Amino acid sequence: MDLQDLYTATFRRALLLLGNRHEAEDAAQEAVTRLLGQGKGTVKNPGAWLRQVVSRLAYDALRRGRRTADLPPTDAQLTDAAAHEAPPDPAQVIVKHEQAQLVRAALDRLLPRDRLVLLLRAEGLSYKEIAQAAGCRTGSVGTLLVRAERRFKEQYELVANAPARR
Repeated sequence: MDLQDLYTATFRRALLLLGNRHEAEDAAQEAVTRLLGQGKGTVKNPGAWLRQVVSRLAYDALRRGRRTADLPPTDAQLTDAAAHEAPPDPAQVIVKHEQAQLVRAALDRLLPRDRLVLLLRAEGLSYKEIAQAAGCRTGSVGTLLVRAERRFKEQYELVANAPARR
C-alpha cells in the first residue's frame, strides 16, 4: 500500500470518528506525519499503526470537545469513482440523509468513549485494537460495546421520536 492509499484510509477513519472534514484532515495529516517521523520502513504494519494513531488523535479531539455538528460527507464526495455513477434516486437520497442525521444526532449524544468503541467495531476492528484505541483492557471491550449499544439505541429512539424541529 502506498502512502497516498494509507493517507486516504487514515482520513476516512478520522472522518468517520470526528464527523468534521477539517478536523479529520488535521488528524490524518498528523498521523501520517508521525509515521514519516518514525520512518515508514521501521513500522511493521503502517496501516494498523496509522489506524491506532488516528483513532487516538480523534478520541483526544472528541474528549476535548472540539467536534462540531457537521455531518460527514457522503461517499460520493469521498471518492472520485462515485462521480461517474448514475445519479441516485432523489427519494433514496432523502431517506439516507434523514437516517444519517438521526444516527449522527444519536452518536452526538453519547459519551466520547461509547461513540469511539461503536464506530471502531463498525469498522471491523478486533477487540484488541478497540482496547488499544480506547485505552482499556481487551476483556472490557465486550462490556463497553454492550453498554454503548444500549445507550445508542436509547438515544436513537429519543431522537427519532422527538417532535420535528422547525
